[in-house]
Amino acid sequence: MIATPPEDAAPLPYVADRALAEEAIAMIAAHGDDACSHVAALAEASRDAGNVVKFCRFRQMERLILTLERPATLRH
Repeated sequence: MIATPPEDAAPLPYVADRALAEEAIAMIAAHGDDACSHVAALAEASRDAGNVVKFCRFRQMERLILTLERPATLRH
């Protein structure tokens, strides 16, 4: 039998590589509850500078941090 996620479950974010996950964990360790806001600011600054690659990477990291902050993420 294939398990299906609950209907209220949010989709999991795309994680490009292990380094992105490690960077997200480092941001959480460095900035605590403000990690998501900090990464969002970095994404916006990258977009304003025209650096699309960094903008996308920081947005992926932001989504991963948001996912990790949800209590339901850690349940099986």
